[in-house]
Amino acid sequence: MSDTENVLLAAVNSQFIHSNTAVYYLYQILIQNNIEADVKSFSINDDKHDILSEILESKPKVVCFSCYIWNISYVYDLCKALRRIDKKIKIILGGPEVTYEPAEAFIQSGADLLVLGEGESVIVSAVLAMLNDEWPTCPGCYYESEGTIINTGIAVTDELGKIPSPFTDFMMEKERNKLIYYEASRGCPFNCIYCLSSATTGVRYFPLERIFSDLNTILRYSLKVVKFTDRSFNANQVRTLEILDFLKNVKTETCFHLEIFPAGLTDKVTETLAIMPKGRVQLEAGIQSVNPITLEASGRIQDAIKAISNMKKLTGNENMHIHLDLIAGLPFEGLESFENSFNKTIDAKPHVLQVGFLKLLKGTTARNIEGYEYEDSPPYEVLVTPWLTFIELSEIKQIEKLIDLFYNTGRFRTYLAYMHEKAGNPYHVYKELALYLNENNFSLKGISKKNKYAALAGFADKDSIAIEHLRYDYMTSYSSKDIPEFLGETFSKEMVFEHLKNDAIVREVFAEQEITSPKKLYKMCNVSRFNYGKESVVFFFNYSCRDKVTDLYSAIPIQI
Repeated sequence: MSDTENVLLAAVNSQFIHSNTAVYYLYQILIQNNIEADVKSFSINDDKHDILSEILESKPKVVCFSCYIWNISYVYDLCKALRRIDKKIKIILGGPEVTYEPAEAFIQSGADLLVLGEGESVIVSAVLAMLNDEWPTCPGCYYESEGTIINTGIAVTDELGKIPSPFTDFMMEKERNKLIYYEASRGCPFNCIYCLSSATTGVRYFPLERIFSDLNTILRYSLKVVKFTDRSFNANQVRTLEILDFLKNVKTETCFHLEIFPAGLTDKVTETLAIMPKGRVQLEAGIQSVNPITLEASGRIQDAIKAISNMKKLTGNENMHIHLDLIAGLPFEGLESFENSFNKTIDAKPHVLQVGFLKLLKGTTARNIEGYEYEDSPPYEVLVTPWLTFIELSEIKQIEKLIDLFYNTGRFRTYLAYMHEKAGNPYHVYKELALYLNENNFSLKGISKKNKYAALAGFADKDSIAIEHLRYDYMTSYSSKDIPEFLGETFSKEMVFEHLKNDAIVREVFAEQEITSPKKLYKMCNVSRFNYGKESVVFFFNYSCRDKVTDLYSAIPIQI
């Protein structure tokens, strides 16, 4: 950087692995307007003194922070420290956490200027004004001039195609090996009370040519995951099919995360998803609730039964990871209603079930509902609703912890499916499991792999079929031949070697691999018999082959 017009765009992410696309949009706009700038990325887990040192080493005249619920308190601290260290540095804040209640953010941060709304049309005027000790007059600014607060409204970028792409080699090199977020559109066709996308009307789209060009740049960097941030990826079927066709045909190992509106899936989109290469996409779908009154009151009008049916079909294809969302604390959803939503959603057998809790974000209409109490600090999580007490929400939170600890890992799939079916009420399975763990002094914090299986084995209460499922889950999850005794026995080394001498079995188990000697094959497999009541099955586990969707090892039934 030069010694003049020195602007630093600072991203403070929730984790090191995350990236912030917003600051790179602004960077490209600044340099196209001959304003020298740089981007630095940090995380809230970094030491504040280290961040301050790195910022000050750049000798910036203007520092811009992008503010969200996960970093706002941290950014406030950085702003206050910067102000004390060097009062000459101008501070600009932008992002959703300052847009909707700017007065509070202005006071808490001590910033010189807030950018309200989408910053692409504001950043040049804002930065030039700060560099020249002036005040901008364009829409999207909040500041104090001569004792008077000036608020020029919230800025909205009208023509997205005119924004320079942030996905340049500059960004991709800086964010190498991180999770990249990509937007093909802004806004949402719905007006959910809990979502900031409802703050603007309708959906605005980036041109398809721009999208394909961006994706080609991104793909050169061989990323593990690219996450589309579109709130309803399938809002426009024509565009959805064109983008899916691009993703289907491109040669890459990158996985694309798409957030969809499940009830709005058309037959054509569903058919296209069904033939995607295995592991190419993963889907996140917001069920939120199956209570129609709740959905209507939440602005999330959808046929929940159709939504779940659509997701069941996609899960059954076994070619993509499925992630379903529920929200506890929505209007008119009491404990009994939430339990019903939980049971119907988990029945779709998603790979991940995210049980979230209503966040009453700044700028959302959820804050206008009477009878809600929520935390004063980010993420503004609900404490009490007219339909759920704090104790009832605490029960759901306990269920959520167990879902994350057991179900969402994918390491206990057949055991939990069996327990769900046996009980006839999955919610009660986790409720009873919580009681069992508490009564038997199992601490969930830092619980070991072995103790997780031990806890579930004990909870099965001598149900031999449940234990068989648990051993199967262990053997598809871990390649170790050291199976805990409480999970039952596997075949001896001698018996495994006998089966490895059977050419037909070896060809079936290692069909797509180079066949080597039994000694080498033994290192990459295991065998066990599973007795499911009247049914007995022998499985050969191939530890050189993992499923691209579940990350589980291959298990092949064999005839002996």
